[in-house]
Amino acid sequence: MSISKLQKKKNLELTQLALLSAILVVLQILSASLVRVGLVAPTLALVPMVLAGATLGIKGGVTLGAVFGAVTFICGITGLDAYTFYLFDNKPLETTLLCFLKGILAGLIGALAFKGSMKIFKSNVLPSALVSGMVIPVINTFTYLLGMALFMRDLVTDANNSPVYSSNDALITVMIGFAGMVLFNFILELIVTTVCSPAVATVLSKSKKFKKLFSK
Repeated sequence: MSISKLQKKKNLELTQLALLSAILVVLQILSASLVRVGLVAPTLALVPMVLAGATLGIKGGVTLGAVFGAVTFICGITGLDAYTFYLFDNKPLETTLLCFLKGILAGLIGALAFKGSMKIFKSNVLPSALVSGMVIPVINTFTYLLGMALFMRDLVTDANNSPVYSSNDALITVMIGFAGMVLFNFILELIVTTVCSPAVATVLSKSKKFKKLFSK
């Protein structure tokens, strides 16, 4: 590949990353400020992560995952996401790591899922994007719940005005309630991502500019 073609390819990738990152930022801010179920907000920003993993591979998925983590973190420390602000105020290091880790892991595994699905489904974009659209919210939610269970269980009980360790029944009840709320949010994320991702990916795959990217 000539230097000019290589540079053109890099410029196209940077443009795609910038565009998808901008869309992700807008969607995540809208999610944090307008959409809320209980203490946590279901995100609308996972679709750009699917598309980044589909068109740019692991690099795209990880980059958008990091952007997602950064926006989640910023929404938290600025108070736009009140619950993340509460977590950060009490456990800043754990909250920071959790914000970035869940986003990066979701983007990475989503990109790998798309790549693997393209081989299984013989380069068929629709089912591949559907699989990736299902995997990303699963990884995002699972990592979040795991991080909360390991490092922030006491903060969950405090936020619900329940005794932290005075009663095992109280602790279990609060954790089940919190898990149920996150599960409901996860279902909303899963519906949005699995419905939108295949549709958008299919439209992109029909574009001449993206055909080569999808057929890798």
